[in-house]
Amino acid sequence: MAEKNTESNELVFSFGPSGCQFSPAAQVKLSWKDLDIEMPTLYYIDNNGEYIEQQPADISTRGSWMLINIHHFSRYAFAWAE
Repeated sequence: MAEKNTESNELVFSFGPSGCQFSPAAQVKLSWKDLDIEMPTLYYIDNNGEYIEQQPADISTRGSWMLINIHHFSRYAFAWAE
């Protein structure tokens, strides 16, 4: 599920069910085309709501998507970083 926050101009992705783990990692392709951002930063959102910057496996600026490798279902966000 994806939720767009228009005030902060971020897109939050929530994957579930909680607790599912993957070995090897699953690849997920996330799009930021609905945001008004040229190149967002990808964050993992931990259980305390802290945003931890992530490095995607692949980025397509032309297609406005990032490919990430995940080992468990969690929350991720695209946001603008200064």
